[in-house]
Amino acid sequence: MKITYIFITSLTLCCVAFGQQDRSFMVENHLRVGYDDNVTQTSSNEDKVIYYTDIFNLSGKYKLSGRTDLIVYWQPEMRFYTMSSLDDKSLFLQDLYLDYAHELNEKASLTVTDRYRYSDQAVNDSGDNNQFAENVFKASVLYIMDQRNAV
Repeated sequence: MKITYIFITSLTLCCVAFGQQDRSFMVENHLRVGYDDNVTQTSSNEDKVIYYTDIFNLSGKYKLSGRTDLIVYWQPEMRFYTMSSLDDKSLFLQDLYLDYAHELNEKASLTVTDRYRYSDQAVNDSGDNNQFAENVFKASVLYIMDQRNAV
């Protein structure tokens, strides 16, 4: 967890230090109230619960050069349950999204995207460690074909 905070802070400082004037940064906070009629996801004990969620969103778009853009999006979510029979009354989730786009020339561009999702101990009665992490990395090259360079 601490590594994620250090990474986000370092990345943001690097982009601000080396970027040009074309950048934007946004901070949002969302509070939600929800209801779940079977929070433990078991058929024998359908526990009903009201939960409160605080979603904090940090996002930024940085124009690193005339042909290069970087988009950073980080959204931690803290969920608090009101049910007293749950062992763990909170849940922490987070999403991190990075998108790097570079125009190689007037016909070709490179895009690199990374999305990381994390959830700490999920709320259920299985007793298993239900931590969840997912990382999706994509890279693509786009080349525009026209009459002059058609195959």
